[in-house]
Amino acid sequence: MKLPDYDADLLREANRRQRVGEQFAGVVYAHQLNITIAECIADLELISRSSNLDDCMNHVTFLPL
Repeated sequence: MKLPDYDADLLREANRRQRVGEQFAGVVYAHQLNITIAECIADLELISRSSNLDDCMNHVTFLPL
């Protein structure tokens, strides 16, 4: 499945920053056709309760978990 350009650009930029060691706050990504809103909310809540900023820095998290 082809990603919309803005999604592909975001993931490409995160990948570039990881490769060159440029820090970023982290990305949580969910393709809109692969997860329900309820699953997305539940996963985001789990991430927010179980991690801190250092856990998310320079990391791409794909939903669903």
